[in-house]
Amino acid sequence: MSTDKQSETTTTQNPSLNVTSPLSLSPTLTDIMPPQLVIFSIDPQRFIHPKDNVQYSWATHGEENGRCYLLHNDEPQPGKYVDCKLYRARCAGIRSCEFYAAPDPLVTLGRSQDAAQQVFMKTLAFFCALQTNGCLFDVKRTEIEDLKLPADDETTSNFYEVLSDIRCRSNSGSRCKGKLLFKWNSSDKAYIECEKRSAGHKAHLILRTLNEFNLKYLQALFINDISSILRFKTAACDCGYGPLVPCMYIVAPHEQKTFCPYWHRHGSGTLKRGTLQEPQ
Repeated sequence: MSTDKQSETTTTQNPSLNVTSPLSLSPTLTDIMPPQLVIFSIDPQRFIHPKDNVQYSWATHGEENGRCYLLHNDEPQPGKYVDCKLYRARCAGIRSCEFYAAPDPLVTLGRSQDAAQQVFMKTLAFFCALQTNGCLFDVKRTEIEDLKLPADDETTSNFYEVLSDIRCRSNSGSRCKGKLLFKWNSSDKAYIECEKRSAGHKAHLILRTLNEFNLKYLQALFINDISSILRFKTAACDCGYGPLVPCMYIVAPHEQKTFCPYWHRHGSGTLKRGTLQEPQ
């Protein structure tokens, strides 16, 4: 069954025979190829149409009564055809990530997220959010209005996400432009703080609880340790996830989405979410 936007698919179904047969009628093929019949065994009690597993989304479609001459009816009225439902539809196409690529046969894409994958992806997403939003301190706000440390039951990633949502409404011109630094304290505990934070300027960002992240990977990202970053990404790729795995994210044309949910490394070396676009 073709997935070309211009192709048309005809499906015949005869409930009495418990079979479904798809006939591909692509305009570019019907003149040189005869119709093809594929018979699927189905469960009448839990019927799922095979076409729903092939086409991604439908545009124009319709159904009418018809006759299938590729199947012969033995009973109750023998004949050279069977009554069927004729279903014609046109594929609506897809939108895919700009980094979309066919997977390498040697790469096994992960089907479920294990703990290591969750930590890796959360660490990468957190770093990208920090690089995008920065310190978040607004010089027009007072110390009283400024951020509070996350509650005991709140993760640092959720705390920073909520804070980012709140501060994005403020005037970006008054926001702190200080660089965020990854540091270790005297107790060998990692933390992140704005370079402008000091004894007299404690309103600038500091994040002390980083237990939910891979600290070695996070530090490598902050200091741009290319060899270490590549080692982490290669290990992730070998397990079927991470920026080095070909992106397979697609959506239906009608979905109101602009960006891929996964982070990819751009040609310039920066990390970004891919833009969803029509296939070329």
